[in-house]
Amino acid sequence: MDVRPWSSPVRIEMAPGRIRIIGSTIEAATFLLKDWPPGEESKAVWAYRVCREAQAGTRTDDDARSAFFLACWDAGLRTVP
Repeated sequence: MDVRPWSSPVRIEMAPGRIRIIGSTIEAATFLLKDWPPGEESKAVWAYRVCREAQAGTRTDDDARSAFFLACWDAGLRTVP
């Protein structure tokens, strides 16, 4: 599988002082599938689909990053610079 790093990773504060860095479409898809916190998941399902489409070449990695970021924001996950 071709892992292409994003130009800017998404950093998520999982707990105070515990940062998770997601830097590629495959990392985002894996996080969405295995580590997504329980709760409202509609945006996570959509973001996962966008990630899979980017992996298949019908969407861009920028689309996947944007979808992942929006899913995090919608779920109330704190992103940090």
